[in-house]
Amino acid sequence: MLVSHYQTPLVIASILVAIFASYFAISLAGTITKSDAKAARWWIAGGALAIGIGIWAMHFIGMLAFRLPIPLGYDFSITVLSLALPIGVSALALWQASRPKLPVKSLVVSALLMGAGITAMHYTGMAAMRMQPGIVYDPLLFVTSAFIAVSASGAAMWIAFRLRQGTKNIMLTRFCAAVVMGSAIVGMHYTGMAAAEFPLGSICMAATDGFSQDSLALIVIIATFGIFTIAMTASLFNARLESRSQILALVQSTSDERQDLLQREQTARHLADNLGLQNEQLLKSSEERKRLYETILNTIPDFVYIFEFGEVHHHFAYANEELLKLFGRTYEETVGKTFLELGYEPWHAEMHDKEIDTVRSTKKPLRGEVFFDGAFGRRMYDYIFVPVFDEQGEVKCVAGTTRDVTDRYNVREALKENEIVLRQSEKALREADMRKDDFLAMLAHELRNPLAPISAAAHIMSLSNFDEARVRNSTEIIQRQVKHMVGLVDDLLDVSRVNRGLVIIENSPQDMLAVISDSVEQVKPLIDSKQQTLSLQIESRPVSVLGDFKRLVQVVSNLLNNAAKYTPAQGNISLSLETADDQVTITITDDGIGIIPEDQKLIFDLFAQAKRSSDRSQGGLGLGLALVKTLVQLHDGTVSCHSEGLGSGSQFTIRLPLHAKESAAA
Repeated sequence: MLVSHYQTPLVIASILVAIFASYFAISLAGTITKSDAKAARWWIAGGALAIGIGIWAMHFIGMLAFRLPIPLGYDFSITVLSLALPIGVSALALWQASRPKLPVKSLVVSALLMGAGITAMHYTGMAAMRMQPGIVYDPLLFVTSAFIAVSASGAAMWIAFRLRQGTKNIMLTRFCAAVVMGSAIVGMHYTGMAAAEFPLGSICMAATDGFSQDSLALIVIIATFGIFTIAMTASLFNARLESRSQILALVQSTSDERQDLLQREQTARHLADNLGLQNEQLLKSSEERKRLYETILNTIPDFVYIFEFGEVHHHFAYANEELLKLFGRTYEETVGKTFLELGYEPWHAEMHDKEIDTVRSTKKPLRGEVFFDGAFGRRMYDYIFVPVFDEQGEVKCVAGTTRDVTDRYNVREALKENEIVLRQSEKALREADMRKDDFLAMLAHELRNPLAPISAAAHIMSLSNFDEARVRNSTEIIQRQVKHMVGLVDDLLDVSRVNRGLVIIENSPQDMLAVISDSVEQVKPLIDSKQQTLSLQIESRPVSVLGDFKRLVQVVSNLLNNAAKYTPAQGNISLSLETADDQVTITITDDGIGIIPEDQKLIFDLFAQAKRSSDRSQGGLGLGLALVKTLVQLHDGTVSCHSEGLGSGSQFTIRLPLHAKESAAA
């Protein structure tokens, strides 16, 4: 690649020209809109010519500063074309800055067009050298130079538009803006130059048939001095124009103010004459109306008030007699005070302040209910806040009324509670009715089952030809089925007596070891028939509770019987007895079929029966566990059930109060 370098004085000159052209552009953009439309077009045309030549001169001063170890020259037609591009984009920028408004979309589009024009001017000027082979450009630096041009263009138009709206120290501001904009333009130029790479053996074709760098220097000097001349002339004219415009504006403003004052004086005198005649009548009518309003507001049972706005906390501007009674304050002690100052709780005060702000912003009424502790106790109040508008339609203040609705609230809440109770009762009745229907169907099934073998046995016995063995077998069948039916009827009678309160518990100290022994003895035949294993973990010392021996045996044997029925053959059943915290705990655990979680909540209810299996092979009416629960409660104890689900076994736990003597001994 050919090695290039720059001449420092010319680089500095290019920077100064760029800054001066930028300053002239910014100053001119603030002047265009001050003249009429025709003058504005001339300003845009002349300004575009001067600024475009300035940018072009800066570029070619930079090209003069650029040195290669070969002769250089520039094609005339391409150089002229490169001059037309900055003039065009400068006209576009001045036209945009002269518009009343500069939307973001227009700013972006104009910045892109102007940046593209400046970039095109630069690379067109580079093309004027007509290098062979052609110049190679670094893509990243090429894009960077275009980005700088677009950014500088957008910043220039935005700064010019903002300065047009007026600012302090306008000369200093223009100068700083010109330095920023000019530096950006110079940065774009030298970034573009850095992007150019000249292969070894490159030849400048324009060096022979174009004009030389000396000729270019002369053209640039003429253009630069032309810019200086135009800029100085325009600045002087601009200063005179601004001064004259300010004087004319001041004179016009003074004349308008004087005319307005005269007109106001005449209007005021006319109004004063009319008001003088009506003042007494209005004053009298206003006082009568005020007394009437005060009488009405102070006799109604509702609270009436007006709020005026504060920065954060709003205050009362009016309160009627009923509200003053609630606060327990006088009118003077209430007016001007905020909610917090009148004893409202912080959450209550904050809520009302926000509601007043809402009414003020939305210009719509707002209604609510809230409890308040005042001179009348804790009461429920219904309130409404409404906006009060001024002549311009703005919310001047907020008025409101509040009514005591405690009785209505209590009735409403009572109705809600009754509705909940009714729904719960209705649900319970439906469930009880369903369980009753299931129970009746189950009872009919259980009572019908024994009748079939009894009927068959009776039929056999009625035959004339029968032997003694057949009669004995039929008799045993009848006795066994009748015993089963008697057991069902006994369960029904037990439940009936318990529910009607006819069961009397004879409280006396009972040895729980004896209770467990009798219970095991009753259930052992069933356990042995199924080859199940029963393990006992019982404390060796006596454990005593107050209760009825027969009923306690009934409770424990019932639970053991259930465990045996719902545990498969060769299964395991365990019973443990422990004492702790003045309580006796009996736990019966099996590894049977288990109970699903839904049934565990209902298993102790009357007529309820867990869905342990898909058939009725185990029998039963679903009364046993309900009877167990009732009998345990009659002994001041509790019973509970736990199972991990089907196939995981079950655990029933009974807790009874330890007898006082046993507790003391422990």
